[in-house]
Amino acid sequence: MCIRDRSYLYTTGGSSSNLGHTVEYQFDFGDGNYSNWGNSQATHAYLISGEFNVRARARCSIHTSRISSWSSALLVRIEEENITTPSRPQGPVSGREAEVLSFSTGGAVSNYGHDIQYQFDWGDGKTSAWGDSSRNYSYSSVGDFQVRSRARCQLHTNIVSSWSEALNISILPIEYRVAGSVSYYDNQQPVPDVSIQLTGDVTGFATTNADGEYQKMVSAESDINLAPFKTKNQHVGAFDITTYDAALTARYALKLGNLNQYQMLAADADKSGDILTYDAALIARYAVGLTPGSNSCVGEWLFVPSVHQIQNISSDHLSEDFIAVLIGNVHGGWSVQENLYSLKTNDFFNAASIKKRQLNEQVEFLFFNSGEKNTIAVYIDLMFNPKVVQYVGVYKTHLTEQFELIENVESGRVRIGAYSVNVVDEPDVLFRVSFRHGKDSGEATFEIQKYMLNGETVFSGITQVEQNMKEITVTDYLLGQNYPDPFNSTTVIPFQTPESGRARVQIYNLSGQLVSTLFDQEVNSGNYLVMWDGSNSRGEIVTAGVYIYRLQINNFIDTNKLLFLK
Repeated sequence: MCIRDRSYLYTTGGSSSNLGHTVEYQFDFGDGNYSNWGNSQATHAYLISGEFNVRARARCSIHTSRISSWSSALLVRIEEENITTPSRPQGPVSGREAEVLSFSTGGAVSNYGHDIQYQFDWGDGKTSAWGDSSRNYSYSSVGDFQVRSRARCQLHTNIVSSWSEALNISILPIEYRVAGSVSYYDNQQPVPDVSIQLTGDVTGFATTNADGEYQKMVSAESDINLAPFKTKNQHVGAFDITTYDAALTARYALKLGNLNQYQMLAADADKSGDILTYDAALIARYAVGLTPGSNSCVGEWLFVPSVHQIQNISSDHLSEDFIAVLIGNVHGGWSVQENLYSLKTNDFFNAASIKKRQLNEQVEFLFFNSGEKNTIAVYIDLMFNPKVVQYVGVYKTHLTEQFELIENVESGRVRIGAYSVNVVDEPDVLFRVSFRHGKDSGEATFEIQKYMLNGETVFSGITQVEQNMKEITVTDYLLGQNYPDPFNSTTVIPFQTPESGRARVQIYNLSGQLVSTLFDQEVNSGNYLVMWDGSNSRGEIVTAGVYIYRLQINNFIDTNKLLFLK
């Protein structure tokens, strides 16, 4: 098998003259071409393909008219040049309009061994020039396309392969990145889990991450609106909104204090556009856990600006930022908070904050003002065992006669809020909170979950009070039944330990999944109360149902069930 355009050597021989003269030869190549008379070898290149009979004859070199007959024929087959089909192009299966995309192909060969050139069909009605096996291309329209390739001989450019298998590619519209952050108004803390809702030519949403950042890809030339939203009461800590906020609001309403533009948004508790003492009352009710009025917006989130508008987007927008404001949080200082846990203290709290005294059949807590405070707001969150003691009431003193007082009394818990437009700066008793012994005898354990002046924590901890005021020695580990149970707001989980060690109290669902870790710290021998407000580790209120609470101290492990209602 031979190929075109390549010279091949043909040889003959065996002819002689009876007179002993030398002979010369001629070849008939079968394609209409003959060699010159000469020696027994000749070369020839066929220019067409096909089958040809090569013959030879001889003559006397002296008497040239004396010629032999033609020899028997040698069959020569000249093969047509062909190019094998290239492999399917390699490259991306998706891209953007006007994006520079890279493709490659290969695998084509010439049976003649000639060099190969490639061409691409981009599937959009356009083809590349002939060249090497790698090309870049940018699509000018959106859609689905098939990219194919073919090859040809670089020498014989009319010898072309068939088209390869197609690579399918989807071209999407040009997109630009829209990004920004959401931070809190007074301390620039990042605000997570804010839903940035997109409307206009593009719909959807993006959610801020733990760093308060979000981003979204948007098609070119779109008109879009970006509007932030965050669920009411989400990531609102137990003490982000306090009676101090109510006091600041009341003082502004009576022209006794100033608020900046963001504080004014936070103080407008009913979003009426006016800041009145009514707004202060709504904030105070929220602070102590009372049911808000139907027009109360305390706990809602506002954002400045309320919307970003982008028209005919033609580039990245990376600074579409928002400022977050929590209605009711007038004093500021918000941050994403974990649950606040109890701390064990001794019987004598803090000479500058709280004292306890026994008065006949009653136990009374005295809550003091700090000499460094110009107090206008007080918040007390106190928990107790309702089977052993009963709440009697809270009493004002000469310092707090002008304070607005709000109570929220539940089984085993009392929350007290008070605020005033007038400043108290004397280091004396602000309020007295009284309890009397209940029907059951035994140890009465009180937890000061929080004592706050002007929104700042003065004290948090536990004290133990026994009816006969004698020290009780704990001899056994115990995980008690929570109270109240069932509950729909807050419940208290009691436990005791005879030894020091690391105590961990955790909530699990019935599937065994961890919901929240309420308490995880070193403790000494004694009794403890831990509060759970029905939220998970992300600060979200869980669904109603039965949950398991688990205590582990040293090698002691115990579990119990509780029922959360909504």
